[in-house]
Amino acid sequence: PAVAQAVAFAVPHETLGEDIAAAVVLASGRAAGEEEIRQFVAARVADFKVPSQILIVDELPKGPSGKIQRIGLAETLRSRLDGSFAPPRTAVELALATIWADVLGIRRPGIRDNFFALGGDSLSAARVFSRIAQKYGKTLPLATLFEAPTIEKLAAVLENGIPHGPAPCVVAIQPQGSRPPFFCIHNPGGEVLLYRNLARHLGADQPFYGIQAQGIDGKAPVHTTVEEMAGHYIREIQKIQARGPYFLGGFCFGGQIAFEIARRLSERGEKIGLVAMFESFVRRYPPALQAELPPVKLFPWLQQKIAVHVRALLKMRPERRMQYFTRRLRNLKIMVHLWLLRVIGDLCKACGVSLPSVLQLRDLTLIHYQAGRTYVPQPFAGNVVLFLSQETLETSIEDPSAPWRRLTSGKLQVRHLACTHYDILREPAVEDLAQELRDCIDRELALILVTAPQRAKPAVSEHTHS
Repeated sequence: PAVAQAVAFAVPHETLGEDIAAAVVLASGRAAGEEEIRQFVAARVADFKVPSQILIVDELPKGPSGKIQRIGLAETLRSRLDGSFAPPRTAVELALATIWADVLGIRRPGIRDNFFALGGDSLSAARVFSRIAQKYGKTLPLATLFEAPTIEKLAAVLENGIPHGPAPCVVAIQPQGSRPPFFCIHNPGGEVLLYRNLARHLGADQPFYGIQAQGIDGKAPVHTTVEEMAGHYIREIQKIQARGPYFLGGFCFGGQIAFEIARRLSERGEKIGLVAMFESFVRRYPPALQAELPPVKLFPWLQQKIAVHVRALLKMRPERRMQYFTRRLRNLKIMVHLWLLRVIGDLCKACGVSLPSVLQLRDLTLIHYQAGRTYVPQPFAGNVVLFLSQETLETSIEDPSAPWRRLTSGKLQVRHLACTHYDILREPAVEDLAQELRDCIDRELALILVTAPQRAKPAVSEHTHS
């Protein structure tokens, strides 16, 4: 709103070929800085469309017809442009540039280049931060990239020292907007960077907060159960939104936590607008639900499971088969590892001794997997929407929505997306997910407005303006 006129134009760039700059004229009596304008734009367009440089000028050059002259702006404003490429200036910037180049597969990143505009995502971010931890011995949450998406800013974080105290629980991924905020809970491992594209596709008017795990930076005790996490996250969420209706969600393990948070808030009398679970599953069942389920015989179940996966592999394109097999093998290793630890833990408890420290879980991802597999969800009376991928539907022996249907006495919607479990939050599937999710939120908001108690309108005389 503070910008009266704006024009984007190309500037040369050593790595990208061309980059985007913009010149803006501010509205009379209004003030806005370069970073404020960039953040406003970043909340509304893809990363590669966000200008790397924004120049505030008194006027824009116009031709005889009054049309803004885009061509030649780079030359006209050359003295004010930072240059097409900003090389590393310090040892830390040089080290980060080397890491970015290796991970992103680019020749020479500049220190002001945006990580996401260069093609970075949550997977490549994890590799970058792993390399940073190896080199500097400092563990940073991936969400650091929301505030420091360039080499210049990330180097400043490392050089100036990580702020004292634990990493914040609530991460403002997209804080602007007039709608009720959407709180999205972390995946196994505690990170929330994977929700970045979902927040952007939901639109600039939808506030979006990620809830990352306590202890993700090694500075605070780690919660080991869903119940502990839910209790802590409720306190943090209510610092942002004191009263309902609450809109909650999460991917996989995050969906389980969102369900528990909603159930607890509902018990306290708070209104729950919606719980959105992306590829989330019931791992263990409450006693009342177990009585309804047929007993599972291990070997026939394993035969069915193997047959389902073999059929899925045969249907896949050859290039996807190895990726699918590798992921399933990794999940199997995790399940066997956790099962052995549970057996050893039960034996230690029976003998009256504690589990040896060398066997205790320290990896946050494994702790979360363990918490998800021991969580027993209790019935919830609110509205739930479950998003399932085509891959999940094809590789499940039973309907994956059935347990949630038994646990939810409110309205349960199931929406299917043509993607895999791991791709549901990646392009292009995430755009479909965002459209479906926004539709669900819109429906619930409309119902809330209809059912909200109407306040008595004050009497207005004919001489009074309402």
